[in-house]
Amino acid sequence: MRTDARLVIEAMETSMCPEVITWVNDKTTHFHWTGNTWAYPVGTADFESHVVTIQADPDQSAFALRDPQSQRLIGYFEIGSIDVANHFGRLERFLIGPQTARGRGLGQAAMRVIEDQFFEDARFHRFELVVATDNLPAIACYQRAGFQVEGFLRESRSFGDEWRSVLIMGMLRSEWEASR
Repeated sequence: MRTDARLVIEAMETSMCPEVITWVNDKTTHFHWTGNTWAYPVGTADFESHVVTIQADPDQSAFALRDPQSQRLIGYFEIGSIDVANHFGRLERFLIGPQTARGRGLGQAAMRVIEDQFFEDARFHRFELVVATDNLPAIACYQRAGFQVEGFLRESRSFGDEWRSVLIMGMLRSEWEASR
């Protein structure tokens, strides 16, 4: 597994939920993080319940990213939509926060470690994600980490009175292996 001295991946615990929720402090961040699947603002109890549900489901996992020096939380992500028969899974709800942690390369470092963790499981051939087309920093991060744009879903998410489009991005095992 590739490691990065700036972060450690650990299982998400409900005790971490209140801190993660503070990072989602505006409607755009909320939309990018939840895809509008939760009402704004997300309450701590709702997020804790979501994490408990994921922990009980063998086809999903929730993780925290921690700075090993300061021990502060710096990110959150989920692996979901796991389809063992077709050998794929999906990165869901990836977030680097708080705001002061963004723009320092932690997202790309996290993506590389997440990819390694995912593909070290020999069952998987494909890793995918969905990202809003207006989330340009995330798209750039995913592309630098080796994900390729594979599709475009026009106006597939509502955001207030507007419709937003999303990209489907993916990485194959062979692409991950070639990048190592």
